[in-house]
Amino acid sequence: MPSLSRRDFLKLTSAALAAAALPAQTVLAQTGSLGRVLVRSASLFAASDYASQRLGSVRFDDLVTILGQAEGPGLYRHNRIWLQLEGGYIYSSFVQPVQWIKNAPTLDIGGGRWGEVSVPFTYGYGSPAAVGYGRKLYYSAVFRVIGAQADASGAIWYMLGNNANTFYRWVMGEDIRLIPPEEVSPISPDVADKKIVVDLRAQTVTAFENGNPVFSSHTSTGTVFSDGAYYTPRGKFRVLFKRYSRHMTGGQSEERYDLPGVSYPVYITWSRVALHGTYWHNNFGTPMSHGCINLPPAAAQWVFRWTRPIAGYDAIETPEWPEDPGTPVEVIG
Repeated sequence: MPSLSRRDFLKLTSAALAAAALPAQTVLAQTGSLGRVLVRSASLFAASDYASQRLGSVRFDDLVTILGQAEGPGLYRHNRIWLQLEGGYIYSSFVQPVQWIKNAPTLDIGGGRWGEVSVPFTYGYGSPAAVGYGRKLYYSAVFRVIGAQADASGAIWYMLGNNANTFYRWVMGEDIRLIPPEEVSPISPDVADKKIVVDLRAQTVTAFENGNPVFSSHTSTGTVFSDGAYYTPRGKFRVLFKRYSRHMTGGQSEERYDLPGVSYPVYITWSRVALHGTYWHNNFGTPMSHGCINLPPAAAQWVFRWTRPIAGYDAIETPEWPEDPGTPVEVIG
């Protein structure tokens, strides 16, 4: 499996380190890009301030075009960023930055490939005929592509696996970007002294090499829900095993969650506390999870690549072992 040189690694992490020195805020989209509304209903205002005139509202899963951004009072101390839309300003924690990338699918997937949803959302069906109930699958979710088939019109559909090489849904191939092996190759595998620090108070995840920080991201850790407290445990851990993707379910009653294609989970406890990608909120910097360590998708992929054990491209689950022990992880704050 190819790996990044030390020089390339430092180029990739320099921008992240610069961002980490700034006050905490949510992950933002670039001007002119798309956003997906993440809450049931969100108001649009005349300015980047809740005290300004309310102009209208948007609803869950609405797609919006981001024209710009501005600072102003927000609901959370960590985030003062508002996004300018055609109909007014919206608080940025309520919007997931997304892209709309259509791909050229192929029938040749060999023994399987990893793929991610590359549109704001698509639908997965029980067959490539797109008949019956379709399950929404969201931007940046990762799945194992385990089959491909052309329908009567010639359109190629991908069969997605769920957690392993077992059937989950059929989805239009053009909505899935196949992930090349080099995109998930290990980062600085020659460095022996690595450590992850999760700071619950600052809501940050920082990676250290030989005692020096090389990457940092805002995070969302465990909090209290109506069905109980789900705090992220403090202490010293290590990476026990990791996966490219996991269908995560849990919680109770109105707090129950059912999240297919959670990307790049890196597990640090046998109770399944993990660092992983997140597509259902964009409020990194404040606790939001049922105990896991939520990360923006790109940050989760970086942590997956940088930590040990090293995962082969075709591995479904990679445990640590004596010749490749898991990277230490310390949760403080």
